[in-house]
Amino acid sequence: VLFRSTLLLTTSNFFVKELKELPTGEIQFYRSIQHILYAYTFVKAQGMDVVFDKPSLTKLLLFRGFISFLTNTLHYIGISLIPLSDSTVIMQTNPAMVGLLAPLLLGETFDRTPLLTAGLCTVGIILMAEPSFIFGDTGHTHQGSKTSGIMSMLGAAFALSISQILVKKIGKRANLGVFTFYTGVITGMISPIMIIFQGQDVLSFREAVLLLLIGVFTFIGDLFKNRAYVLGTVSKVTVINYVGVIYSFLLDIYVMGNPIEWLDII
Repeated sequence: VLFRSTLLLTTSNFFVKELKELPTGEIQFYRSIQHILYAYTFVKAQGMDVVFDKPSLTKLLLFRGFISFLTNTLHYIGISLIPLSDSTVIMQTNPAMVGLLAPLLLGETFDRTPLLTAGLCTVGIILMAEPSFIFGDTGHTHQGSKTSGIMSMLGAAFALSISQILVKKIGKRANLGVFTFYTGVITGMISPIMIIFQGQDVLSFREAVLLLLIGVFTFIGDLFKNRAYVLGTVSKVTVINYVGVIYSFLLDIYVMGNPIEWLDII
């Protein structure tokens, strides 16, 4: 299930990369409108509701919706600044973060593997960032943007970890589509404010089609992802996300034509 989710979400990231000229708030807004519609229809088709009598559950869903909005915003900013493969690699620090947080917040069995993974991920990010205090002057003209992109993706990876843990905590008390519905509601409330400050572009037909595909792919991908987290052990399930690294490298090389540096491969 998570394998299919990873392919869908990585493909949607490719579409976002193609829309790098559009403001982040505008992408978020159009995605949120679709998610509200799709999720509401999905939940109602199963004879369930999106509103709950328990205030504590509603608060958790709203908080998780805000964290998901934060994740997507940081993610889209990062994608616009660094190659797709780099952004995907950095997001794969997420399994290590979840592996460290899950025992503390969910009481799952502690595994030393996330500690090793976190160490390797840190080394990998340093190699990717090529900081001047280690590598000297690399001659890259966009080093500042690259660093900002890496920091945005790290923030997105951490926020995603919190979001995944909240999904597990809420568990089967809410329909899978409800998680996406509340994310759409929160995003739909905040993204218009972002548009006021970022501005809004008139969409071309190509941009409209890509936004539609982003909405569909992320909705289905989120359903698969949330199902995997509800049914499985969070710290172990997230490891499957690493397949997205290989897929993103293939997209970067063969579809987008971006050169891959040897440090990125390491």
